Amino acid sequence: ETGQQAQKEQEQKEVEKEEGEYRITDPLSGIVMRRLSNGVRINYKRTLDLERPNHFYLSLVSPGGLYHETLEHPCALRLGLQAIGEPDTLLSSGVALVDANDFLVDRSMNMTRDMRAEEHVIHMDGHNDHLKDALMFAHMLYSNVTVTDRAVQDLKHMMAIQREQVLLDPATNALNTLCGVVSRDDPRVVMPDETTLDPLDARIVNKELREALSTSNLEVNIVGDFDVDQLEDYILRYLGSLDELSPSRDVVDPSYSTIDPDLQRMDIEKTIPDTAERAAVVIGQLGPSMYGTTFENRNPWHPITNAWVNGADSEFNSNLKDGMLLWKRSHPLYIPVVLDLLEPILASDMHYRMRDGLGVAYHCNWDFVRNRRHSSGLWSVEINTNVDLIKQAVDAAVEHISEATFGEFELLQAKAFLLEDYHKGKAEGHKWLSRMEGLQQDDSARIDFRHINDYEKMVRSITITDLYDVWGSFNTDPEQIIRCACKTVPADVDVNDDLLGFKEGDSAEL
Repeated sequence: ETGQQAQKEQEQKEVEKEEGEYRITDPLSGIVMRRLSNGVRINYKRTLDLERPNHFYLSLVSPGGLYHETLEHPCALRLGLQAIGEPDTLLSSGVALVDANDFLVDRSMNMTRDMRAEEHVIHMDGHNDHLKDALMFAHMLYSNVTVTDRAVQDLKHMMAIQREQVLLDPATNALNTLCGVVSRDDPRVVMPDETTLDPLDARIVNKELREALSTSNLEVNIVGDFDVDQLEDYILRYLGSLDELSPSRDVVDPSYSTIDPDLQRMDIEKTIPDTAERAAVVIGQLGPSMYGTTFENRNPWHPITNAWVNGADSEFNSNLKDGMLLWKRSHPLYIPVVLDLLEPILASDMHYRMRDGLGVAYHCNWDFVRNRRHSSGLWSVEINTNVDLIKQAVDAAVEHISEATFGEFELLQAKAFLLEDYHKGKAEGHKWLSRMEGLQQDDSARIDFRHINDYEKMVRSITITDLYDVWGSFNTDPEQIIRCACKTVPADVDVNDDLLGFKEGDSAEL
């Protein structure tokens, strides 16, 4: 049965072939999926955004991201992606070279770049009159992009300034330290220093960028109140005319096959010079991936099934409760929704306990790194506190996390918050972009229309037992939680000059 279900899902991925392309329309969500003969996948939905009428939102999603970079040239792809849309980055129109920044500014289009762990995303939005220009930009970008030497040098200088800003703030410094411990100081993960940036030049950056901008796994998501016939014409004209290009190496570099934190550096404290006393602590460890693998790289959840419990149509109709449990625990939304619920519950509970209850912190913030393709995720908590309360704040946070409990009232509050945001997002075009991401990615096989159509039902079905079920896949062992602290000292105090004046203990006691 599991094999039949997997085959059915793969058939839904490929959908029906029609005149050289794949196409399917989901009647519930209104999303149209197309897959062109050159490999480009398009998901689009027509919406009526009352706040921004006559407006489109577009995202270009390419698998890869930080996990696609190599140890030979770390940060090259990150720098190249940042260069897109900046001055001195050139696109070829087939007739002449076009400055990417001038192209966007002249058409009043907004563009942002998002370098994630597992994919790199380019977001664009603007008036419907410029939807054609946005797809023309995508065509030029995925055909021939050139980052000039001047752009590379400017961005290297900018990244050096960003690194300095990160290391001079206690919270971001501590988070960067945690990333270094989790990745064992992988230069592709931590903020790049001069040893990483100096070797990069235009030749390396362009090579890595063009490698990452392949069309065979490009997913284009488009939302807005555009004219559908016009959009269809633009899709064929600008996306259908792209040459089929496949990446020459794996989407995820083999060196990222496992995440193995360096537990010899569990307790780290750094000091940085400043005129005011400030302190921050970031603690964290591994957690589950989006689709069912624990921090120990085990998969404890049920195999995929579409078994809706609806009377005679379900084989579980003899036992409604067990049938619903199997449907829920095996649904691709199960872990993502539980994580959506856990985040506000944990953040609120810890914030009030640490600030109002114990008085050892004035702000706490939870964060989950949710990997789709990798076997593990990462959880972290940022704690802003006073210099003389670091140890008390860390001890209280570790104790609270390792003994976390969840109540019905907090779960109901989190559900209400999620559903309110979900229904509000139905009328906002940009929210649909993230919902459609991955619908046609072959290596994200568990993402399909259920991710969109079943969200409300899944939120309502989650129980306290489900929260504990997923929470059990987080590594919350007090002996293994990584603790990274950073505090300021008066600027006239003598500290190490190494790396902007912080000093690090091999195993400093907090």
